[in-house]
Amino acid sequence: VYLSSPTQTSGTLTIPGAAFEQSFSIEPGVCALIRVPSWIGMARSSEAIERRAIHIESADTVACFALNYSKQTADASVILPTKALGREYRIIAYTPAGYPSECMIVATMDSTQVEITPSAATLAGHHTDMPFTISLSRGDEYQVQSDGDLTGTRIISSRPVAVFGGSACASIPPGSA
Repeated sequence: VYLSSPTQTSGTLTIPGAAFEQSFSIEPGVCALIRVPSWIGMARSSEAIERRAIHIESADTVACFALNYSKQTADASVILPTKALGREYRIIAYTPAGYPSECMIVATMDSTQVEITPSAATLAGHHTDMPFTISLSRGDEYQVQSDGDLTGTRIISSRPVAVFGGSACASIPPGSA
């Protein structure tokens, strides 16, 4: 996780469900790096609630992006502040050969009801265009995976959530890995 700020600031990065906490301080114009072990922060399954969401609190405004990389693979995402999150999303994903298309929903508040209408059958057996609802608490994350393309999957929530879309391994063009 990379953090930067135009002003000197400090804060903490926590993963409450994994009992992980790391303090940070940022100098203006210098990027701070917090390494989160993948065994702590990575979702493990499709369509199961997990308590692996990362929560960042800082004394002043920070910019944040997350990068996950290893040999021959990398994923990155800009992380938005809670006040910038929405309640309705459409997923942009990808259908790589042999790997699942996926999306992740992260709750920022307790008692969050989320309706998911998958654009493809999910690995856990939810059918195309058949909505289902889950209930999440603050810090919960819920990953949906499919052997089909989840692009167009609709997410509607009762409270603001963060949503990420992608694939487990996007070799573009297929077979180029």
